[in-house]
This record gives sequence, C-alpha cells and structure tokens, in this order.
Amino acid sequence: MAEKTIPLLTCAQISPVSDFYNALGFEVTYLQKAPYPYLVVERGDIESQFFGMKDFGPASPASARSRTPRTAVAMRAGDPTLSAAEKASLGGAAALVRAAVS
Repeated sequence: MAEKTIPLLTCAQISPVSDFYNALGFEVTYLQKAPYPYLVVERGDIESQFFGMKDFGPASPASARSRTPRTAVAMRAGDPTLSAAEKASLGGAAALVRAAVS
C-alpha cells in the first residue's frame, strides 16, 4: 500500500467547513455531531479531516495532525466496538494501542 498522509485540522464549527469544501467539489464521506464534531471530505485521492473545538478562533493556538495508514490501523485497533476476530485481523496494532493506553 502506498503511503498517504491525511491532514486532521481544527475548526470552530463543522458546518461552514463542510459547506466550503462541498462548494469546491469535495464529497462529505463522514460527519459526526456528537460526542464531538468530526468531518471527513474527499475529492479524488485528496482527503481532509476536521474536528470542531467550541472555543477555537484566531487567538487560539493552531493545531494540526496527520494520519498515515499505520495510525489509522492503530486507531481502529483501539475501537471498543470491534469483535475479537476483527482485532486479531489487525495484527500487532491492537497490542500497540493497549500499550500506549496503559
């Protein structure tokens, strides 16, 4: 699998960001409103992810992260809704997540 970096950006509100990227031709592929706002937009091979912070603004410290396939697997391995068989299929990532959380 080719390496892919996905930006994870902070925003004050998800709705205007969703509208803006939609106007640019991006498709909303994931939208979560609770327990925290989260948005994923895609266009072709381009993907960006956003999380909302209520008090985020121009005076706030900027925050950005990126995800690679390895971190995506590790995040999925920590998902409590996965069955034991699904977790086993992720290999050593589940152990890595358990060690990081402990």
